[in-house]
Amino acid sequence: VEASALVIANDSAALHMAVGFDRPIVALFGPTRVDLVGPYGRSRDVVQRVTPSDRLDHKNAAAGRLLMDRITVAEVLARAQGAVAR
Repeated sequence: VEASALVIANDSAALHMAVGFDRPIVALFGPTRVDLVGPYGRSRDVVQRVTPSDRLDHKNAAAGRLLMDRITVAEVLARAQGAVAR
């Protein structure tokens, strides 16, 4: 992780390690609250598609899958290009 040019990850140890090493990231978030557990100081790098009717509950697998399915490959690629360019 320390030597990575870019880390694309869900809310995981790898993502938070990348933040600690100040690496470029694209953080994919589903049913968790970014304001509580997001990448420290890097909310601009988070991709999360929450609607007003969604309830963030990391223990609800079906809801989590729905939220993650909303993130498109094209969106992740665009974010990755932007992260590397910065």
